[in-house]
Amino acid sequence: MDEAVDASDPRLGGVRPSQLPTSQAQRMSAVDGAAMVLFENVFPATPSGKVELVSDVLAKRWGAAARIADWRGRKRHCR
Repeated sequence: MDEAVDASDPRLGGVRPSQLPTSQAQRMSAVDGAAMVLFENVFPATPSGKVELVSDVLAKRWGAAARIADWRGRKRHCR
């Protein structure tokens, strides 16, 4: 986790990525201290700044299967 996530990102509030709690969400704030709210002050990193259900950018990066949004059911683990 520490290698995959930039620990210096100020939104982590100094918490190492490997120490992020898995039982609750990590509250993040913007540089100005405001809460980060999707579509208010946080936007998707797409060319349009919008959610893309069909994405030529993803298709170029990951192949044709990634062009259209997909849903997969949650896998159940047997015990």
